[in-house]
Amino acid sequence: MVRALVTGATGFIGFNLVKRLREEKWEVLCLVRPTSSREKMEKLIETGARLYPGDLSERKSLENLPTNIDVVYHLAALLDHSVREYEPFYRINVLGTQNLVERYLNSGIRSFIFVSSIAAIGLVETGSGLLKEEVKCNPVTFYGKSKEEAEKLLLSYSREFNFPVTILRPPTVYGPGSRLSEMIEFVYRKVVNRRPIFYADRGSALTSLCWVGNLVDALVLAAKRRCTGELFHVDDGRPYTHREIVWTICSALHRKPIEIFVPSTVLYPLAFFNEAVGKLGVNISGLSREKVRMLSTSLALDSRKAQEHLGYKPVSKLGEYVREFVQTYFRISS
Repeated sequence: MVRALVTGATGFIGFNLVKRLREEKWEVLCLVRPTSSREKMEKLIETGARLYPGDLSERKSLENLPTNIDVVYHLAALLDHSVREYEPFYRINVLGTQNLVERYLNSGIRSFIFVSSIAAIGLVETGSGLLKEEVKCNPVTFYGKSKEEAEKLLLSYSREFNFPVTILRPPTVYGPGSRLSEMIEFVYRKVVNRRPIFYADRGSALTSLCWVGNLVDALVLAAKRRCTGELFHVDDGRPYTHREIVWTICSALHRKPIEIFVPSTVLYPLAFFNEAVGKLGVNISGLSREKVRMLSTSLALDSRKAQEHLGYKPVSKLGEYVREFVQTYFRISS
């Protein structure tokens, strides 16, 4: 029986991974913070997983973790955009990762699989809009910067100590309980109240999404294939335009959106002015040059490497998920 340790198991992705591993008869141990939700911990116990209390940022608290582990899945991270300084991200996402690696550095584990993020890439320009693994990163958030630093740290352990690291870099992950529900609710409020949805340019900038089942598949495959020192992009196997996502939601709602297209050449000076007057306490909430750049720049992953090397076979479940969400929460039938 394969024995795995999972960090971040009380999170959306982590819980789905634990369920899959238990279905495949793996023995699963979960590192959980003492302050984690009791309800979520009880759900983990119901799967048959064993819980170990600890805090990644406190190396001493990891000493109780068993070292006779086959696979470590490291998903835990600080993702809180309300935090306005870098130190908490560095302490948890970088130093916490290092603490975990040091715990298992000489233990003989087969695989240490790290879930990074598209945020580590940041905003970069590419001709096709599809980003390969070797793209030069330019993170624009503290979270993204910490993820990029954690990637570099892990790859250095792989090179210097032959530590069996594999890194997966997903975009926004969706599924029941995911943050994409916020986007669906946003569009719902817009169309129900007959308020316009604004796009930068034609809403044609590309973005990536990843069905949670796809990511879990990739995580299991990464443990079986053991691609040490490799980084893989994982997504739905295809990009989406911003407008396509809105129309997928509107189709499930049986509503037609009011759309307004604004050239980014117009939005940039407006955003600059908005930032200037914002210092006086009068501005349009959410309109900034960084936001305009995010909405007008294609940021989509190329996952062909994972498909070729891991045997990863992604499927798109976006339309299906949106329809199920709409039926459940808004009582709108298809």
